[in-house]
Amino acid sequence: MTAKDREPEEAHLSNNIKAADAATSESKPEMDTSSTEVARDRGRNWGWMLSAFICLNILILGCAFVGGGTSSNVKISTPVLQIFIIFLFLLTSIWMVYYIIYNYRGENAVVFKDRHAGPIWLRGGLLLFGILSLIMDIFKIATYVGYLHCDSAVKVAFPVMQLFFVPLQTYFLWMHSKDCVQVQKNLTRCGLMLTLSTNLVVWMTEVTEESLHQTIFPEFPNNVTNLSGRELYIRTASYDDGHCKCIHTSCDISKDAYYYLYPFNIEYSLFATVMAFVMWKNVGRVVFGSSHHH
Repeated sequence: MTAKDREPEEAHLSNNIKAADAATSESKPEMDTSSTEVARDRGRNWGWMLSAFICLNILILGCAFVGGGTSSNVKISTPVLQIFIIFLFLLTSIWMVYYIIYNYRGENAVVFKDRHAGPIWLRGGLLLFGILSLIMDIFKIATYVGYLHCDSAVKVAFPVMQLFFVPLQTYFLWMHSKDCVQVQKNLTRCGLMLTLSTNLVVWMTEVTEESLHQTIFPEFPNNVTNLSGRELYIRTASYDDGHCKCIHTSCDISKDAYYYLYPFNIEYSLFATVMAFVMWKNVGRVVFGSSHHH
């Protein structure tokens, strides 16, 4: 083979080698991208499952406490349920404070915003019902303080704790309802599900107390067959058995007032639940054309 024949053959061989190297270099980023997407999907699914598991367990436990408190066969008193809700208030408040501080100090914690989430009418309703819920808590404190000498102090601690929880949660949802969190996504999902389940437990409790109050028959105070669980409710919540007297004269007024404010606290819990669920769905979501958060 002459030198002239070798030169075209060597050039053709070198071109094939370069093409193979280029194809290999192009396939590597594709493989890396696909593997990264698979890892992200696994992490997202794991975070969703863990947060849903936390929410389900809290709701089951809350249903057990609420259902047991209304039954005459199960000895679960109102203070036990309130201690459980106070514990949820504390956990949720700690997480919300951490979230607010972390997103304030951290860079690129929330890069994307969902402009359709948290409309002004929803946040305005949350604020309105939150203010009315605070008024209800003030009347509750005034009522339970009058019976503090013959009843549990937990009944005073519960509205006091709710008096701090409602403003904190309202501020959190008002300021961060549009967030699409991109860091600490699993922790954020679990925290939002904790917030959601706490509001649902409060909603169940308030609906149950409202229903029991509406179904009391005062004309049959000694008929255990007709009253059953309602008699327990009168004894523990309404103080109509005559053994526990209020120490101040405004008990009847405050008691009647906070019963009329129950529906507003119920609506507040539902509004907060919806907003927490939307935030949970937006965790890890990339929204193009959204305003950046600095």
